Amino acid sequence: GTKTISEYLRTIKAKADDLALLGKPMDQEDLTEQILEGLGDEYKPEVDAINGRDNPISFSELFERLLNREAMLLCTDAPSSIAPIVANATDTRPRQQNRFNHYNNSRSSNQNRSYGNNNTNQNRFPKPYLGKCQACGVLGHSAKYCPEFRIVRGSSSQPSHHQTSPIQPWQQSQGAQPWQPRANAAMLSDS
Repeated sequence: GTKTISEYLRTIKAKADDLALLGKPMDQEDLTEQILEGLGDEYKPEVDAINGRDNPISFSELFERLLNREAMLLCTDAPSSIAPIVANATDTRPRQQNRFNHYNNSRSSNQNRSYGNNNTNQNRFPKPYLGKCQACGVLGHSAKYCPEFRIVRGSSSQPSHHQTSPIQPWQQSQGAQPWQPRANAAMLSDS
């Protein structure tokens, strides 16, 4: 589908956790089978390897193997989507007026050039971040811009005077502190 492995596994794990809260926990092998059935054909080598094991795979090992496969797929797909790299050579030396007779004075004039400005990157677009997020493990953004942790970054330690939602009973018993997720805490548990 269109989800990353992290998003997909987080969704499946959340549903399994919900079932466990309702008193119907999923067996680890059933959870693994459910995850593998939802993967596309590009994950077939990993699915075959996991199904061929003698002992069941842990959730954290499954997560790691699928993330590695996703990263490999992204690396092999990336060159086809990148435009060819082109370099245009330029002469930064001032032209001499009498060197070529077909250049007129206005063309070889240095009036419109700014040799004092050494900032050549001022008109270029910033390069995209090609690394992996330290918080969620997804390629293309850093933890500073991670969509999974915007709630934490946006929360303030000072209480708000304009709270629009009423306090729920569970909030009163816990001191009304907002819930803040911990990075990969649910993803790394073997349960």
